[in-house]
Formats: sequence, C-alpha cells, structure tokens
Amino acid sequence: MRAEAARRIASTGPCELEGPSRQRGTVWNLSVGGLYVVIEPQPEVGATVRVAFGLPNEDKPVRAEARIAWRNPSSKKRGQGAAAFSLPPGCGLEFVVIDAHDRERIENHVRATPLPRTQSAWSRTES
Repeated sequence: MRAEAARRIASTGPCELEGPSRQRGTVWNLSVGGLYVVIEPQPEVGATVRVAFGLPNEDKPVRAEARIAWRNPSSKKRGQGAAAFSLPPGCGLEFVVIDAHDRERIENHVRATPLPRTQSAWSRTES
C-alpha cells in the first residue's frame, strides 16, 4: 500500500450519509481511501451509502459512494467505541466511487496537513 493511501489525518466537520435513511454525522479522520464518521446508529457493515462532506477552506463538498467497512458501536464508557477504544462510536467508510477531482482534493489536503511527530516517523518507515 502506498504511504499516501494509508496516511490518515484528524479532521472535523459535518457530513451527511444517505443510504436506506439520511443521517448526519461528524468526520473524525480522513484518508484518500476513506474516512471515519462519528454517527449513531451506524449503518450495517457492507452497506453502500452516499457521503458528502467539506474540506477546510473549500466551498464545494466532496461527494462519493462508500462502503461501510467496519462499525465501532458504543461501549459502556461514554464517548468511547467498543471495538476501537481510541475512537468515539461511529464507522469506517471506504470510498468505492469517487470523482478523480474530489480524490485529488482529498489527497492534496491530506498531504498538506502536518502529522504529529510520532506519526510522521512511523509513516517514513512504511514507504
């Protein structure tokens, strides 16, 4: 896997998922391959949804079709997921159909965002 595809950055901002129902959530992190969304209830794993979200300093939203790759349901501790304790309850989405221009916009945003020192050292070993 290319380091750019694996690089994931923290992100915040509203997003909208549309599948069997329409839901609003919050983007928690973002990569060229997908995003993690804080949302409850989480759609079923394998479900395909349309997602729309913004990037900082841009007016036009990114729109894509995505697959629910995994879910992180609520745990007994408030604000903490049961499957991944370091994340709030939500789900991971993998882009399956995305416009080349939108993918490039995400890639540029991810590349331009500095990583925390510990993460940058790790990313260099993956290249």
